[in-house]
Amino acid sequence: TGNGFAWYAGTLNGGSAGLTNQGLLRVVANSGSYRSLSGLLVNSGTLVHYNDWVYFNGATLQNTGTLELQAGTLRHNTGTNLIQNTGTLRKTTTSGFTISVSTTNSGRIEVLSGTLSITNLTQTDGETRIHRGATLSSSNAVQLQGGKLTGAGALNAPLNNSAGAIAPGIDDPDHPNLNPLGILTIQGNLTLGADAVLEVELAGTNNSDPANPQYDRLIVGQSGYTRTLQLGGTLRVKGRDGYVPNPGDAFDIVVRSGSWNRSGSFARVEVDPDTLPCIVFEVRYLSDRVRLVASTPSADINRDGCVDDADLLAVLFAFGQTGNGLPEDTNCDGVVDDADLLAVLFAFGQGC
Repeated sequence: TGNGFAWYAGTLNGGSAGLTNQGLLRVVANSGSYRSLSGLLVNSGTLVHYNDWVYFNGATLQNTGTLELQAGTLRHNTGTNLIQNTGTLRKTTTSGFTISVSTTNSGRIEVLSGTLSITNLTQTDGETRIHRGATLSSSNAVQLQGGKLTGAGALNAPLNNSAGAIAPGIDDPDHPNLNPLGILTIQGNLTLGADAVLEVELAGTNNSDPANPQYDRLIVGQSGYTRTLQLGGTLRVKGRDGYVPNPGDAFDIVVRSGSWNRSGSFARVEVDPDTLPCIVFEVRYLSDRVRLVASTPSADINRDGCVDDADLLAVLFAFGQTGNGLPEDTNCDGVVDDADLLAVLFAFGQGC
């Protein structure tokens, strides 16, 4: 459809060959009407769902263009149904929208306003972006198998992050008005697998204004409920706007809402060498939060106030490791080597 098509009622059947929209397709309410989709529908143009329902009866919707959802429902009815998004799926308006059709994403899902409910969502690449004040919800666990989950809104669902990245805030050079720092809420259980990443950026220590935080934060849980937080994978830390933390600066990067059962820890902490040169972070797993505390490298590797055998062993066990932000890399040259071992030996006994 090159010049636009308004779908008020009736059945669209793309069959196995498929029906392609290259222009504008509008779903518009019509009292007493019934819309049914079957076969293959490819949207490479713009499809705007203003309101009302579309029933999927053995249908696949492939979105390579823009799918704008304002109000209404894309409903699983009969047969095997699927929505494949490799373009942009965008939820606008404050009204709610429900997708009860299984959905996969390797493009971009944007929840600008209101609540978007997706019964089954799996992301393999791309981005799911939840803007401040908006909510993405699901009755099943969202599967983050690749790409990123970003924003400053809320995910009202369990999240299984097996190989994706959670990155609060929206860092988009094409939209500089969006805040790259954010407070993102996961209201359900959260699992971070071995290949998962949590990315946080730091531009200060003050998060008293939720609309303009100075560093990224992840809130897990919901008031009045008990959630499960399983930590693992990689914590990736980056500075922003020229900010370099002072020793002792603290950042509560994961905070609970309600109560939680927390287990595990981050297997790796990666510090960006370009924005946070020669900065080391201690990760403290407290009862109600996970806190980062900044410091500079020291011969007292474990920060217990005494340079002793424990610090010597720490360097020996880390010997040969490379990277930025390693506490055993006392001279900040990116590798744990003889120089770091000598630094501990020369300082041995200090503070004890």
